[in-house]
Amino acid sequence: MTDVPTQLGVIGSQQAREWFTPEFIERSTEREIQIQGLGIALAKWSTWDGLEILKVCYAALEDANFHSEAEKIQEMINNIESDNWEMGEEDDDDLDDKDNDLPF
Repeated sequence: MTDVPTQLGVIGSQQAREWFTPEFIERSTEREIQIQGLGIALAKWSTWDGLEILKVCYAALEDANFHSEAEKIQEMINNIESDNWEMGEEDDDDLDDKDNDLPF
């Protein structure tokens, strides 16, 4: 079985090659292509929900021990959730998740 980082690289490459121009692919390194493609894949996976994308970024930064950077993402998450709450857009399901271990 292929390891997760390799699988993600393949997904990133496939997505980028599907969506970007040949010119972008030609002038980019394979790592740049994979990063851009993973961004596309994450956006699709989250159904273009910016809050979910930020939560994934937060988790990745925490796992990589970029705690200060993760804190900034957490502030963005808190601001968006606060704005959504004030506008009456808070999902009722989120209200039941107060006991989870996630920081958001």
